[in-house]
Amino acid sequence: MCRKLCGARWLLSLTLAVAVAAAPVALYANGRVGQLVRQIAGPYEIALGTIPDRPVVGVLHLTLTVSDAAAEAPILDADVTVAARGPDGDANEIGPLPAQNSARDPVFYDVSTEVDRIGAWTFTVSVSSDLGDASADFVLEVRNPNPILEIFTWVTVVVFVAVIGLAILPFIRGRRRGRDNSEEQPDISEGEDR
Repeated sequence: MCRKLCGARWLLSLTLAVAVAAAPVALYANGRVGQLVRQIAGPYEIALGTIPDRPVVGVLHLTLTVSDAAAEAPILDADVTVAARGPDGDANEIGPLPAQNSARDPVFYDVSTEVDRIGAWTFTVSVSSDLGDASADFVLEVRNPNPILEIFTWVTVVVFVAVIGLAILPFIRGRRRGRDNSEEQPDISEGEDR
């Protein structure tokens, strides 16, 4: 009974470890954008969303949509670039960076960048397509990251590793006991008369 239970624990632990190891380091998906801010710029409606929802110092992922404002139809083949000015700058500190169509959903254009300080950053989204050229400015308030969230993340990782370790421990003990028992048992074949 213990052998089956230990085997099941080992299999579960191995499955979880493979799933964690196979997960990408950074995963960005348009489903994580909580809110898109929309602006009309020339013939376009440009929408911008961020991951995280409240931008913080560090990595910032931008998700954009571009639509024909009159027809309310998405534009899938536009050239979209993003540039940004910092809180106290007049010149672009970021970009222009090309925003790429999402492979899974070509309505979305994605770009990742990094902001290095708090304050009001102005992101300029420029669009070029058959309808013409236009740009829109989006002001994002960048904040300091929440240290409690970082601590919580590390605590979660430590707890996860501890659970995996505790799940593997019975299996290791069972194998050790099995080895010890096989060494202690006398060889029956030597004492048998034939």
